[in-house]
Amino acid sequence: MLWICNSKQESIDPSSRRRFDYNIFFDELSVTARAYIWRNALKFYHCEGKLSDAFITCISSRYRANPGGISLAVKNAAQLCAADPALDFEKEVMVFLKAHCSLLGIQESPEEKMEPARDYSLEGLNIRSGIKLPRLIEACRNFLDNASKIRSDRDQPRMNLLLFGVPGAGKTEFVKYLAKQLDRKLCIKNAGDLLNMYVGGTEQRIAAAFSEAEMNGEILFIDEGDSLLGAREGAVRSWEVSQVNTLLSEMERFRGIFIVGTNLVQKLDPAALRRFSFRLHFDYLTDEGKKIFFDTYFTRPMGLPELDEAEKKRLFAIGSMTPSDFRNVRQQFFYLADTGLSSMEIIEALETEIVSKTSGSSYKGLGNVVQKMGF
Repeated sequence: MLWICNSKQESIDPSSRRRFDYNIFFDELSVTARAYIWRNALKFYHCEGKLSDAFITCISSRYRANPGGISLAVKNAAQLCAADPALDFEKEVMVFLKAHCSLLGIQESPEEKMEPARDYSLEGLNIRSGIKLPRLIEACRNFLDNASKIRSDRDQPRMNLLLFGVPGAGKTEFVKYLAKQLDRKLCIKNAGDLLNMYVGGTEQRIAAAFSEAEMNGEILFIDEGDSLLGAREGAVRSWEVSQVNTLLSEMERFRGIFIVGTNLVQKLDPAALRRFSFRLHFDYLTDEGKKIFFDTYFTRPMGLPELDEAEKKRLFAIGSMTPSDFRNVRQQFFYLADTGLSSMEIIEALETEIVSKTSGSSYKGLGNVVQKMGF
């Protein structure tokens, strides 16, 4: 006798659960598994080669459809294209896939850009660590080469990295850069991908993320790690403790490179901090870094002359600068690059960018309006 259940296992009474001789848990599909199902469906409906590998990888990541939905999309598109060969198979697949996801409430995931920015470089970043970054990359490469030889009777540390510091300092881009240097795929999980409203749901998602990354040989990166590794000492609910325990256990077990990024390192559990082999502090840019990023984003691509001493002095006087500030200003002037921009005009825009970034926390206008409304 076979029983099928769509509910969580906790929904079934334990006295009933223990009477089953065997059970199989069908977890949410990983991107790799979903891509395999797409290819299998294409083969089953004699449509091999009608979707490119790049297209399959993209839709496998962005649309978390189940095998039934994938099969329906391919089958219906194949039937339409057989009746009218002039139709575009790829477009018809998307029509049925989007309709299926809309019906089931499956949200389209934003397309993750796994490659670092083309002009990304370690040069200019203000990263403090106990080891030089090229040596860190070498250590990660050696770890991957020897991951299958880890012995339980030796004190061989895992490769867990903590990236912390101010927002916009380049943590996520560094992870992408590291993955490219190591020629490994990247599995990015935000706190929203792992937190679950049901008791035990977050723990299951955390374990599934580690299993997915290990199965696919990927680097696992959890952003906003403070949401999952908060200090247990101040926890109010039991699940706040259990999700930290689960994550710490998975860190010890994982045989790949695991990275956590956070802007709030002070909120992390002390036991979690001890489990990171390397801790990289991403701080505000130094004067040298400001000059490097100005040249990278403006001087060289726009053909501007080198900054004179007065311009350098004004640039260096701007505090709390990160690489994202230069990128934001470049976006502002992207379509004006050929209109005779001056270095001083760009520096003034950088000054305004920093003021707008740092003044938001002290803005009182909205609070006053809310107070007057009586909320």
